[in-house]
Amino acid sequence: MALSKKLMVELFTNLVRSHHFDQLFARRLTRGELIGFYHPAAGHYAPGVAAGTVLNQDDYMWPHHRAHAVPHMLSKGVPVEQFLAEHTGKDTGCCKGRTSWHWSFPEYGIFGMTGFIGGGFPQMVGYGWAAQRNGRKQVAMSCTGDGSFNNGRAHEAMLMAANWKLPIVFLCENNGWAIHARIEDMHPTEDIASLALGFDMPSAIVDGQDVFACAEALQEAVKRARQGKGPTLVEAKTLRWREHDIGT
Repeated sequence: MALSKKLMVELFTNLVRSHHFDQLFARRLTRGELIGFYHPAAGHYAPGVAAGTVLNQDDYMWPHHRAHAVPHMLSKGVPVEQFLAEHTGKDTGCCKGRTSWHWSFPEYGIFGMTGFIGGGFPQMVGYGWAAQRNGRKQVAMSCTGDGSFNNGRAHEAMLMAANWKLPIVFLCENNGWAIHARIEDMHPTEDIASLALGFDMPSAIVDGQDVFACAEALQEAVKRARQGKGPTLVEAKTLRWREHDIGT
């Protein structure tokens, strides 16, 4: 799908914002100004930015953990003040500053997050089922890494979504690493998108370094979901330039 000039400007703006916010978090943590740990996302911004930008505010999303969902949630419109406050332990944060893993923005279709890789697949089936039943043309988008598709939960979720034609977009942000394990040691095929064939589900493979290419593929998948045509698996081939996580 062709992108409008307005959407392209929005994508680029969100990309720049995500980069600067991610770098800010990494600097503050290494200086001891944040407590805990952080998963930097340098090189890995475009898929999440595209995901958040093409969704409506009331669409459901399970964001990726990298950059603690900065690209996904800020691009979807989550207030930056609440997000920053949560990461700095302030009670003005979305969950009263408990930890950087506590996210809840119901008014933006984001109801939480877990540190368990692939732990969001069952919830996404529930969100997709709710979206199908409420008649408001909502879409649910699952944003996970390549390592999450080793989980049985992923296959069960895709099977149920395909059987029930749920309005779900499965976004695989494939940066080639599952923490410290290389993808070639974890998967027998080069493309995770090939898994969709077993569920009679359409799929797409895009350049995960190109925010416009990601947006075009996701926009098409979202359109298909809104039309009641069921789920799509989109694989964005991206990169992770830094270590898995940094901590104090």
